[in-house]
Amino acid sequence: MTFHSVTLAKDLSLSSPGFAVLAVTEDGEPIILDKSHIKTSSNKMHGHRLLKIDNEMKRLINTYNPEHVVRERGFSRFPRTTQALFKVVGCSDKTTFEMTGLKVYEIAPTSVKKLVTGNGKSTKREVEKSVIKWLNIEREDFFDTDDESDAAGVGLAYLIKKGLIK
Repeated sequence: MTFHSVTLAKDLSLSSPGFAVLAVTEDGEPIILDKSHIKTSSNKMHGHRLLKIDNEMKRLINTYNPEHVVRERGFSRFPRTTQALFKVVGCSDKTTFEMTGLKVYEIAPTSVKKLVTGNGKSTKREVEKSVIKWLNIEREDFFDTDDESDAAGVGLAYLIKKGLIK
């Protein structure tokens, strides 16, 4: 199968970041090439947790050589959580630039929901169902976590926004 516009999409957090690698077929249909998430232990130092996350990003970049990289835009709620997220985002940006030279695009959560489901206030479950439909996935339990389906939603939203899929 021939495809293009390989896109690494990220739903970043320190505890359980999700990743999805999407592409576009020659017929203009989106497909998923890979999905993953990393569970990190709050008992470990941030450096240890960031290294695990970084290793997964490196694996995905080395395996798929993405043409596009996108992440869901973070938001500030609680100071500690926000500071930890800044560390993950910084690590992600550094690794992406170091390995690909690509810009990391950001999409707001409400924009992801609106582009993927048609409703900017969709629930996580509604986003997951829509992602499964967009990607023609046969199993409803395809995604192991919300983080994986959220990452796939971010990737789809990017492909839609850029006019790369029908």
